[in-house]
Order: sequence, then structure tokens, then C-alpha cells
Amino acid sequence: MFGELYGSATETRFAKDLPEVLQWINGGPAPDTVSQASFSPARLHTMRSRLSAAYKGLYALLMRDGAKDFRTGDTIQLATY
Repeated sequence: MFGELYGSATETRFAKDLPEVLQWINGGPAPDTVSQASFSPARLHTMRSRLSAAYKGLYALLMRDGAKDFRTGDTIQLATY
């Protein structure tokens, strides 16, 4: 998700990933999407759209870990998103 490989042409990416993931589950090598993934920490400073996979992923991690809003002190919830 942070590599944002599913940002466009998702059907093509999914069609390639599905058999590779199934092989991975059965002890095969990691899918190309995993082994070739990269992320630049500087990307965190340029995320603007709530539609980007990286934005959604970061928000999911914040909710999972019970992060709090800096301004209100409230726990970040899906409704906050």
C-alpha cells in the first residue's frame, strides 16, 4: 500500500498478483509486488489526497494503534477520516 502500486491499472496488477500470492501462501517466493516494493519517507510530506493508497494505509495504522488527534486528544476513528 505504501508503494502505491495499486493506484492505477488495479485489474492488471490484481491479475498478476493473485497467482503469485497463492504460490507464496504455499511456500513459494514473495510476489513481485512485495519483493519490489519501495517507499520514500519523503512521500509522507506530499500526501494530499485521501484517495491515495498510502494515505489510507497510514490512517489504518493510526486507527489500529489507537493514535490520538493532536488537536482534540480524541482517539482517531473511522468517522474522523
